Amino acid sequence: MIPKPQKVLFLTLRTFSLTGGIEKVCRGIAFALQNFQQEGKIHFRMISLYDDLADERYVKKMHFKAYGLSPKLGALASCFTAFKYNTIILSHINLAPIACFIKFLKPTCRIILWTHGIEVWRPLKGFKRRLLEVADEIIAVSAFTKSEITKRHAIQAERIKVVPNALDPYFVIPEIKEDDESAIRKLYAIPADAPLFFALTRLKNSEQQKNYDLVIRAIAALKDEGIAAYYMLGGKYEDAEYQRIQDLAISLNIQKQIILTGFIADEAISNYYQAADAFVLPSEKEGFGLVFIEAQACGLRVVAGNQDGSIDAVQNPDAGILVNPRDFKAIQEALKSLSQNKLSIQEKKAIQHACLEKFAYEKFSGEVERLVG
Repeated sequence: MIPKPQKVLFLTLRTFSLTGGIEKVCRGIAFALQNFQQEGKIHFRMISLYDDLADERYVKKMHFKAYGLSPKLGALASCFTAFKYNTIILSHINLAPIACFIKFLKPTCRIILWTHGIEVWRPLKGFKRRLLEVADEIIAVSAFTKSEITKRHAIQAERIKVVPNALDPYFVIPEIKEDDESAIRKLYAIPADAPLFFALTRLKNSEQQKNYDLVIRAIAALKDEGIAAYYMLGGKYEDAEYQRIQDLAISLNIQKQIILTGFIADEAISNYYQAADAFVLPSEKEGFGLVFIEAQACGLRVVAGNQDGSIDAVQNPDAGILVNPRDFKAIQEALKSLSQNKLSIQEKKAIQHACLEKFAYEKFSGEVERLVG
């Protein structure tokens, strides 16, 4: 007898209305499940509490239900919809009340919890704590997050499986070649031979743990040494944070060397990576850091912090410099080294190849299939 396909329900908070790392991971999971549905391997449904619409490249409208106008109704509907499914995948621990309700009324339902970073690096209580105890499988996006869960919540390590994040299935992987002057450098009037460092992140005053302030100060220190490097910060920004960064750059007399681009469309991001000499974001609160593998997929070296999940994303010693994210001198020295030792085309291709070997979307899809197969 041919076994019946598993019935899989994927519950998310947001997937398409924001562009952060967690949302990108959710898109990757949705895309894999949608493909398994089309191949007849599973029956699949996705519910999002806060989205309004689906991006049909990742999930077809017929398999997606959004409750952006009424998330409380979505939570209630999720509880009752879940009874039709064998496996529930939760994108975030904030869905714990729904999951615990389902598990209480249907103990045979298999609960898979995806964990990312700081949301499980802190003390948990109530439904969140209970979910860690009753989930059938816990997925951690990095070995660092797994270690934090075991250390902080006394969860047995064998109950946690590490499934590293991967490149988005629609991420544009560029061909690395000798090219003419970058259009991005022309757009922002950056000299072709000037060291250019890039970061892609939300610019919010509440996210000072990204430590881009220290990078800005390191750019000023390099200027004092006769190195005119540029730092380009891509991503949405709060107006107050934009002004604060501008004021900092002016106070250091490097306002022309600090560039804030604002939002960058997905299809253009690869062009920004390729225009740069390195990706620099010495954060201390990354659960994994998708931007680090995107940069490597474009042939860039990376400067990242050594105190969080970044270490899982930057494993290639030829591609990464891991620093104490609060050590200004270490950041300055890393930037100086990168400025003085630019990569050849072959070295960039090697970084790209190593990244694709480890973090290509197909590997991630295979891990999802093993979970729901």
